[in-house]
Amino acid sequence: MVHESRYGDSLIQYSASLRKLILKALNRNQILILVHARRNIYMSLNAVLDSVSSSNGIPISTLKMNARILADLGLIDYSGSVLRATGSGIRVLSILQTADDLV
Repeated sequence: MVHESRYGDSLIQYSASLRKLILKALNRNQILILVHARRNIYMSLNAVLDSVSSSNGIPISTLKMNARILADLGLIDYSGSVLRATGSGIRVLSILQTADDLV
């Protein structure tokens, strides 16, 4: 039983550390894009970025640069006509959702 408790505690610490790392690696704009990509089912990259830009007051050029970074990291895909979060992007968001820091 003690072993299970230690394992559970170390798993919680591992998740917390991984979450901290992701929050340091991704900026707020990237997290916003990733959240919208996960929720998106029909919009193009430009339509999503226009929406994020108008609702958050972020320049489109800034969002496009951040979208390219997310695509290079393999977290989003916009090669088709619809912006989508990849499996890795969805996993990153699930790690971030362990607390209230998601935008």
